[in-house]
Amino acid sequence: MNQEILIVDDEPRLTESLKIIFKNKGFRVQTSCDGLEAIEIFRGSPVKVVLTDIQMPNMNGFDLFCNLKKIDPFV
Repeated sequence: MNQEILIVDDEPRLTESLKIIFKNKGFRVQTSCDGLEAIEIFRGSPVKVVLTDIQMPNMNGFDLFCNLKKIDPFV
């Protein structure tokens, strides 16, 4: 079973808290602080689940989602 998740949020404390929670549940977790970085991470290691903030600098969560769907329509 693929238990990988990408968490994208510009608030480091929230990102780290979520990372700890998911790791304790057995997930492999990658994190990013913005949408542009998240796309690069996703290209290198695609996952099926992305948990993202909506309002972030550089690229909001909706735009991030659209870009990730172009790379992998099943994300």
